[in-house]
Amino acid sequence: MTYFFREIDSLDWLAKWIAEENRDIRLLSIPSSNGAEIYSILIMLDIKNNQLLHKVKFVGVDINNESIKKAKRGIYSERELHKLNDELRYKYFEKTKDGYEIKLFLKKNTEFINDNIFALSTDMYGSFDAILSRNLFIYFDDLHREKATKILYEMLKPSGYLMMGVTDRLYENS
Repeated sequence: MTYFFREIDSLDWLAKWIAEENRDIRLLSIPSSNGAEIYSILIMLDIKNNQLLHKVKFVGVDINNESIKKAKRGIYSERELHKLNDELRYKYFEKTKDGYEIKLFLKKNTEFINDNIFALSTDMYGSFDAILSRNLFIYFDDLHREKATKILYEMLKPSGYLMMGVTDRLYENS
């Protein structure tokens, strides 16, 4: 299950990099799951400097339509927020009857799309400064890892970053 502030060290590195770049940044998260990783990064950016939010555009892609619906809705359970203290919950969420809804000022920097990695292209979605692809490759054999890797690298801008999960690995001869 995806939750807020998961694998915090890599999220912190990304937030610092974005702050240092001080320019417009496009980010892709695939699979984006329920959006918790994307919103975690946006929260971290707001904490660092709320002006950074205006420089970031996040696209989340997932093959699971229910995950995309949840990310767009932005309502999370107590369990998904277990790493957030009360101050962060109050600042970034509204308590609703269904859980905790991410505030609109964070949602406006996001777009969530139901799609398959093997259907993605730069022509469709443009190119990105960084791609977060955590726990995607664990589901593929070497042939599909190679195909997915090529697609993601084609979607990266020159000098862009591909951030993978700790359990992911590329294909054998990469």
